[in-house]
Amino acid sequence: MLPSIIRRSRLIFFYKRMAAMPDYLFWKLKGSPRPRVPHLIKQRTLREYAKRFQLPVLIETGTQFGQMIDAVEKYFREIYSIELDDANYALAVKNFAGHARIHLLHGDSAVELPKLLQSVSEPCLFWLDGHSDKTPIMEELRAVFTHGSYKHAILIDDANCFGSSQFYPTMDAVRELTARLWPEAMVEVRDNIIRIHPS
Repeated sequence: MLPSIIRRSRLIFFYKRMAAMPDYLFWKLKGSPRPRVPHLIKQRTLREYAKRFQLPVLIETGTQFGQMIDAVEKYFREIYSIELDDANYALAVKNFAGHARIHLLHGDSAVELPKLLQSVSEPCLFWLDGHSDKTPIMEELRAVFTHGSYKHAILIDDANCFGSSQFYPTMDAVRELTARLWPEAMVEVRDNIIRIHPS
């Protein structure tokens, strides 16, 4: 466990930045065991999709303390992130105080995401990571799929959890919902990330 003084200050970002490459290299040395994927790969995936689909706005669910925001902040014009947990939200607010381009929302993403999208009028990259023992992912996807005719790109973390319990939908359910509400989209899974984007 990290000391509280690090976990509850911006020192956590320095620590995570320093640890990202060693974590990735150690994972590679072990033969890239799955399903775990180092955070560095997730960061690179967000940057890749932002560039590939020309998406200047990131919308994240599951802020935690803000590790992903810190890692990709300079690649986006605006970042919105939703966090349910009171302590994590308070920590993120503290860590990003003064960052005008970062907007933190507190609450259930199944409720807050549809409200947020009412004020969004351009394609966005979505990083949906607001889940632990259960997930609001189907509600989140419905909100994104029915948000006008924008060509968003959606990345969902922890693909291995889908279908693993009664609290997670199966991949078939995700594909079925996508086919029904966004039939032109492509759905694929790579690096333990579900990717839904224009074909």
